[in-house]
Amino acid sequence: MRIYGLAFTVIVCGLAQLLVNPPAGYAPASSSSSGATKPNTPSKQPSEIILTPTFWLLWIIYFIGSGAGLMVISSVSGMAKKSMGSAAFVAVALMAIGNASGRICAGLASDKIGRRWTLMLVLLIQAALMLAAIPITNSDHSASLIIVLLATSSGFNYSANLSLFPSYTKDL
Repeated sequence: MRIYGLAFTVIVCGLAQLLVNPPAGYAPASSSSSGATKPNTPSKQPSEIILTPTFWLLWIIYFIGSGAGLMVISSVSGMAKKSMGSAAFVAVALMAIGNASGRICAGLASDKIGRRWTLMLVLLIQAALMLAAIPITNSDHSASLIIVLLATSSGFNYSANLSLFPSYTKDL
């Protein structure tokens, strides 16, 4: 773990050297597809937002989406051990890669098609994955490839949720 910690520190600090601040006076191009109503001009205080039906609907959707993702994260190792034995770590590692890439891809999709449509697409895929997981988890002999694909896709969708909801909340 120390070697991993040192390697992570060196890699992250090295890559951080590539970051540069934008030039003075830089303003990003405005995008009408983001779903934002009025950027940087709050019309309600947080105490007022909590009382709106939109907030509670968003919170319930977040709760369900996060619950599905956390459920898969907590059980993927056990599912993979049934079919992959000692190689179950591969499913967990690929789920982590899916988790990292989901944040990036959801952000790009959100910029292209809008936050609402991206979130809807992610949640529909996540629902399909949860339905597909039922027979896979009930089977004693699930194919390793199917377990890995389910884990990776679930990790991707879970992290997409985590990248979309904060922005959606900011818009609210």
